[in-house]
Amino acid sequence: RDPLWSRGLGDVYKRQEEIEMLGANINMYTTRESIVIQVNTLVRNYEATLALVEEILTQPRWDLEEFGRIKTAAINRVKRSSANPNAVAGRVFNKLLYGEDHIFAYPNTGTVTSIAAIAMEDVKAFYDKNFSPSVSKFHIVGQIDKTKAMAGLINLEKNWTSKQVTIPSYPIANARDKSSVYFVDIPVSYTHLTLPTSDLV
Repeated sequence: RDPLWSRGLGDVYKRQEEIEMLGANINMYTTRESIVIQVNTLVRNYEATLALVEEILTQPRWDLEEFGRIKTAAINRVKRSSANPNAVAGRVFNKLLYGEDHIFAYPNTGTVTSIAAIAMEDVKAFYDKNFSPSVSKFHIVGQIDKTKAMAGLINLEKNWTSKQVTIPSYPIANARDKSSVYFVDIPVSYTHLTLPTSDLV
């Protein structure tokens, strides 16, 4: 999924070329409880790829034009998902399971209203408040020993300033005492090929 901050388009294309030349792949996505940067690269390019990850983490470049494009794309994805029965059922299920006031009751992709309300300053404030090595974990898997893996993280450890991050807790309102069945009414249309009009003469 696209992050809600970006570098200028020229820098994006340049960095994408650098990533491709390294034979690497860098993806960023969110889950309910985390923001994940997933990296695949060759062992010989491990340090060079980590340097790009360090730039993503420590030097975001706030581009309003790209921010607007990403917001529009995110809103369109949410609108499209409203026609997906599984997506709609999942949203209803989460509200029933966690309660209306719990953060997990709402999709981590956001809603049309919540996405539209996000401003660049909101994203900057979230980054400043919550991006910190104190709440981050690195998982490194592959044909690489511990010494090389740790050595590649030295610059990031030095350049990424740690801060105290408070993660809020949300009580789960569990008022259920029996099993229930819920139905979600979603209009569905069916189509099928029929005889050609020439056969109806």
